[in-house]
Formats: sequence, structure tokens, C-alpha cells
Amino acid sequence: MLENKQGRDRFLTYTNDNGVMTRPIWTLMNKLNMFSNCPAMNLDNSQWLEDRVVNVPSSAILKCAIFTYLTPEASLRKFFLIHDINGAERKYNFAGFIDMKPASSSMSIGELQCPILDEETFFNSPAAKESSFALGMGNTKVLNKINQRYVPGYDFPNLVHPSFSGYRATIAMGKGNVVTAGCIFTLDIKIGNLNLFNMHTTLGHDSVIGDCNVFNPGVDLSEGIEIGDRNLFGTNCSVLQYVKIGSDNAIGAGAMVNRDIGNFKVSVGGAGKSDCD
Repeated sequence: MLENKQGRDRFLTYTNDNGVMTRPIWTLMNKLNMFSNCPAMNLDNSQWLEDRVVNVPSSAILKCAIFTYLTPEASLRKFFLIHDINGAERKYNFAGFIDMKPASSSMSIGELQCPILDEETFFNSPAAKESSFALGMGNTKVLNKINQRYVPGYDFPNLVHPSFSGYRATIAMGKGNVVTAGCIFTLDIKIGNLNLFNMHTTLGHDSVIGDCNVFNPGVDLSEGIEIGDRNLFGTNCSVLQYVKIGSDNAIGAGAMVNRDIGNFKVSVGGAGKSDCD
């Protein structure tokens, strides 16, 4: 409890700027837009507490921060993924978004004000070692940077939506993979670090996926495929059985890849007909 509202606000600013997510004890319900015209009794005591009391982290549940890197819309989708995971089994307290040089200190999600943490400041604070991190963007170059700079020394849990279907005992994942709603993997699959599987991606058996690949919604990956690193797969594209794809490629939306692809290629159209350097 702080001496007054001004002291509370200074404490909130200091702790959140240093990576510790604190917040006021509550917002009185009569201050919310939906109840602004409703009658309220005398709330002097409640107001006194609101002005002075701060909630600090005390749970053993992991704090989780999301890398946003100028992609707030994608980051919000990961926020709701964490929300869905917590709905099935409480695992994470959301700590905020991380950006390189944030233009603002917070982002609104409904009535919730979420901190936006400066990357350099946060990772120079003790809170970084006590936090877990998730991906909020689909840029393969940025994912590669995070994989090299942060994954070896920090906690990047695999975030898997409760609706995921697959034989998990035979699926080996590295760190920081994001598997969103409706994805289906079969069995005997190896996956590296920081891959993003968007909605309704399917992955067949005996497949190997490298690091920092982005699979947009509806991608169909058949059995026995091998995929390298930092590839971008467009919406509803298909990779047929036992095809090998190298690194740093872009597969166009709706493309069908039925032959091996090396590195630094663009594949578009039916049966992967167009290959460009």
C-alpha cells in the first residue's frame, strides 16, 4: 500500500518500466463505461483503497511476454492464444508486449491496459530471467534474430492451442513454437525452434521442420517432408510427400510444391511451376 495516488502511480511506472508487471488493486465498477449511468452508493473507502493499493506478482505461474516488433495485430492473436491456453489449464500471467523502440508504453485490449516493454531495457533487467517469451510476429528474419540472440539463454515455451490434434508423445519440439487453433499433426515429427503454425495447418508423419519457419493458415504439409530454416509458406499452399525444401524460400499462397526446392527461391502456382531466385 502506497501513501497516496501519486505515490502509487510512481511505483506502477517504475516497476512496469523495469519488467515487473504491477497494477492497481481494481477499477471501481461505476467507472467502467458499461456502468457509468448506473446508481452507486458511497464508495469513499473503496476509492481510498484504489488510490493506494497495488497488486504485485505472487503466483508461481510463469509470466509471459510477447515479442511484437511493430506488428500489434499479430501480437493480439498470440495474446488470445495465451488466453485460450489458460482457459484449459492456468499456465501464464501475461507480462506485456516487447518492442525494439516502442512508440507508446501500453496497448489497450478492451478495458485492459497492457504494458509495451522496451527490448533493451527489459533484457537488461532481472525480470527477463524470470519470464517466458512468445512470438508475436511472422517475419522470418526477426525470428532468426530472436533465435540467435535470446533462445539459448531464456525460456521460450511451446504454445499449443487446446484444439490441437496430434500424437504428442511422438512429436519432438524445440523451443518457442506457436501452434494455433485447429492445427493437426500426426506422429513421428521433429520440429526445431520458433516456428509459427497458423490456423488449420496440417503436418504429416515422419516429417522434419527446422527453425523460424512461418506457415500461414491452411497450409497442408504431407508426410515425409524435410524443411530447412526461415521459410515462408503462403495461405493454403501444399507440399507433397517426401519433398525437401531448403532455407530462405517463399512459397506462394495456393501453390502446390511437388519437387525439391533449394535455397533462396520463390515458388508459386500449381505444381510449383515457377521458381525464381
